[in-house]
Amino acid sequence: MTVEHSPGQEQEEILWATLAHVPFEGWTMEALRKGCESLGYPKERANWLFGATPMGLLEAFFLMMDRKMLLALDQHDLSQMRVRDRVALGIKLRLDLLEPHKIAVDRALVFLSHPTRLREGLSFVARTVSEIWYAAGDNATDFNYYTKRALLMGVYMTTLRFWLRDTSPQHEATHDFLETRLDQAMQIPKVKEKLKQVSGKLSSLFR
Repeated sequence: MTVEHSPGQEQEEILWATLAHVPFEGWTMEALRKGCESLGYPKERANWLFGATPMGLLEAFFLMMDRKMLLALDQHDLSQMRVRDRVALGIKLRLDLLEPHKIAVDRALVFLSHPTRLREGLSFVARTVSEIWYAAGDNATDFNYYTKRALLMGVYMTTLRFWLRDTSPQHEATHDFLETRLDQAMQIPKVKEKLKQVSGKLSSLFR
C-alpha cells in the first residue's frame, strides 16, 4: 500500500533528510540532491524544491523551526508566566529543537555571514524573534515594537553562539547565559534612545 503525502509533508521529509548531509556538503544544492536520493527520489527533484537555491533551502529550515517552536510553546501554560519568562522559554525550546543539528546551524551562521547574504539572514532571525514576542503575548506597536525585537535579536544571537560551543550537561551554562542576557537587556535605559537612530532600518526587517 502506497502512503501518499501532501506537498508540504513531502518537502518537510526531504528537508529533514537533507539536514543529515549539511554537515558534510554545507547549505548547498548538493546536500539537497543527496537528501532527495536518500528518500528514493531522483536527485533532479531538488530543482523543483525551495526555489532551487541554497538560500531557499535555508529559509525553509528557519520556517520549519519557527513552526515547531510555536507548537512546542503551545504545550505549555503560558498564562501563569511573566512575559519575560515566556520569551526565555521560547528561546530554550528553539535551542532544544536545534540540538540534533548543531553542525548544520553552525554552517548556517557561516553561510549567512557573507555580506551578500547578511540582510536575508537578519530577516530570518527577525521573523523568529517576532514569533517569540507574539507567542509571549506582546502587543507593542510603534517604536516599542522595533526596540523589543532588536533587543531580543541581540539576546538570541549571542545565546545561539554561546550554545554552539556549550558542552555543559543539558546546556545549563547556556540557560544561565540566556537568563543573564535577558536581565541585562531589560535594564539598559539608554538602548531605546540609541535604537531610535536606526528605527527606519529596523522597520524594514520586522515586516
